[in-house]
Amino acid sequence: MARYTVLEEKDIDEIGRHYALSIVDFEPMAGGAGNSSYLVTSQNEKYVLTIFDDKSLAHVSQLAKLLGYLATNDFTTTRILLAENNSNPVMRFGNKPVLVKEYITGEVCSNCDEKMLIQVGSSMATLHQISVPDFLPREHPYGKQEFPSVVETKIDAEYEEWLAERCKYLDQYLPKDLPTSLIHGDLFFDNVLFEEGELKALIDFEEACQYYRVFDIGMGIVGMCTETGKINVEKAKAFVRGYQQVQLLEDIEEDRLQLFIEYAAIATSYWRFWKYNIHEPMPTKAQLHQQMVEIANEVASIPQKEFRKALFD
Repeated sequence: MARYTVLEEKDIDEIGRHYALSIVDFEPMAGGAGNSSYLVTSQNEKYVLTIFDDKSLAHVSQLAKLLGYLATNDFTTTRILLAENNSNPVMRFGNKPVLVKEYITGEVCSNCDEKMLIQVGSSMATLHQISVPDFLPREHPYGKQEFPSVVETKIDAEYEEWLAERCKYLDQYLPKDLPTSLIHGDLFFDNVLFEEGELKALIDFEEACQYYRVFDIGMGIVGMCTETGKINVEKAKAFVRGYQQVQLLEDIEEDRLQLFIEYAAIATSYWRFWKYNIHEPMPTKAQLHQQMVEIANEVASIPQKEFRKALFD
């Protein structure tokens, strides 16, 4: 079971005082797979109070530093509050890190149209043009270096064999000299906010790192351009078109995007398997990784020339 945190009014007030907020109302929000969030109101302003049930203080401090860095670079995302007297924005509640963020109006859209996807692609390209701060990790948190940790756990032998084989395949065929950048790392539809069809913000930078920018594009396509276990090519084409309105891909990136879409699906399958079968076993989600296996296999089955022609011609 997930270890989510339930706050009472006195807890909310205590946290609010740390940020010089006089909170008059609060309500729980649907959150991610490892956070407990509350929408709080103070003096007619709304904020999101998040307790990180699954992240270390060091990780959340790094996240706060990154969000501050993105703000100084005018990138539209979550803005965090400093604590009273401009002290550390991260506090502890019990043993868990806490951040308070400005509330962004908008909604997630699980079925974005091509116009919306063009906007997201453009925003990702803008992110990739920001210089990489030196405090970010140089590997994706659930990149291929993590795959061996779940192989031979004997929980799902067929999946583990498949993952081991795909890991060897990626080791053999992933090029080493592709451009890297500051990437979001987890651009699924629920990490993007829209208002009346207009992009408001990319949010949830918990998996940000310096890594291949084409991996980020691949993850965005997996997270926003799939339907019933398959890539929607027209949606993926719109996403890439939006990206290239801001930042042109190198020829080798265009050539390897198909492989990186597959890689992103494999990586997400690994994370889901680890999360729901090992870290926090949840029988209702124990097979969720199979959705990503299906996508990875489907992408890999498309002839490379056909795939590239469909996305870039």
